This record gives sequence, structure tokens and C-alpha cells, in this order.
Amino acid sequence: MTDEITVYWAPAHDDVDGNPFNMLYRKPESLMSFVHGEKTPESTQQTCPAMKDRLNNVFVLRSSIDEIFDLDPEVIERSQQEVLNRVKYDVKSTVDITKIRPSNLNGYYPLTYNMNWLFFSDEPLMMKFTAPYYPAISPIRGSVMAAGEYDIGRWFRNATLDYHVPYGQYHFEIRKGDPLAFVEFDTDKKIVFKRFEPKYHHESVLSIGRYGKNKSLEERYQMAEDADFPKMVLHEIKKNVIE
Repeated sequence: MTDEITVYWAPAHDDVDGNPFNMLYRKPESLMSFVHGEKTPESTQQTCPAMKDRLNNVFVLRSSIDEIFDLDPEVIERSQQEVLNRVKYDVKSTVDITKIRPSNLNGYYPLTYNMNWLFFSDEPLMMKFTAPYYPAISPIRGSVMAAGEYDIGRWFRNATLDYHVPYGQYHFEIRKGDPLAFVEFDTDKKIVFKRFEPKYHHESVLSIGRYGKNKSLEERYQMAEDADFPKMVLHEIKKNVIE
């Protein structure tokens, strides 16, 4: 048994116009390093076991650029009438802003900021992908980022920045260094990150429609394992690790 788990990570470009954004992706940063950086003479948060244990394997995905613009309410409204799921919002942003599915919340419109990540581990490992909460930051006031949890040792898929945004809120603002999302790993082991060049993730993305909708995660895990898909993914990842 080892006291470390390797987590392989990569950008997962959901290209709208075939434009990659490799240089915008920074290595995940330990949230505890931020907490230690905020230390004051009176601070006890670093030694508080409840906080230390809770944040020990939480990592921050940060923005490398400023993105500040206003969405056009008329463009947003027209896009919601589109039958197509994927609609690119016409805004002056570096990273594509799209609608990839309708919002299921009344009074909200959907918005996807086209930064996507792949994570895969060399053993079963549950990962949570959530909005930042220390501090709580959102690119649009009142927006809700979709969260998720899945086993990155058994399923290979991209983690995305999908938001439900209240109508009436159209100012989008991300500053360089702002946290975009948190990733949390359910383990007491030390996480060791290794970046790789991705392959196979498109099949995983397409599998929802291609291999049957409304399947549970356990059914998807089993389907992948029956086909030795996790072994294929891990084999390919290890050939493309960037040390």
C-alpha cells in the first residue's frame, strides 16, 4: 500500500471553433496552501482539526486571465428559443461562452464557460467538482454552478463550468487568479498531480447519447469496466504524461 494517489489531469477542450486553450490551464493548487498564506498571528485555522481535515485534499482551479464583459439580454433571450442545445453566445470573451442545454431552474438561463478538465486516477477515487466556497466567488451575481461527484478511477469524463444564471444578471467578471472551481478528493492519501495529453474523452462525452440515456453512474462504471475501458485510458495516459 502507498500513501499517495496519482491523479492525471488535462485540459478537455470542448472546441466550439476548434480553438484550444492549453496555456490557460494551471496545475491544481492546494486550498490549504491558500489558507496558510492567509495566516495571521492570531490565526488558529491552520491547526483546527475540523478545518484541516476538511480541506486537506481540496484543490483550486484558477483563472489565468481577466474576463470582463456584459452579455446582451436580447442575445440571451433569442438563444433560449433555439431548438439546438449548443448555441454560442456572441460576446467578446477569450474563452467561448455557450448554451449547451436548457436550464432546469425557473427564472434562470444556462451559461457554460468553455474551460473543461479531465481527471483520472490509477485506483478508484471519488472526486467532487464544486463552485469555489473559500472564498465564495461567482462570475455572475446570483449564478449557480452545477456540481458533480464521480469515481475518476472508474469513469473518464470532463468536468465543466456550467452555470444557471438569473435573468436580469448579465455582467460577467473573472479576474486573473480567481478560483473557477474546487476539486475535492475523498481520500486521506496525498494527491500527486501529473498532466497528460488527452485521448478517449470524446467517446466518454458521447457515450451518454450513444450507449443509452438515463443510465446510473454505477451502470456506466460497469459498462466501462466490462470493456476494459479504464485500463485503456490509463495505458494511454501514462504514454502521454508531461513530467
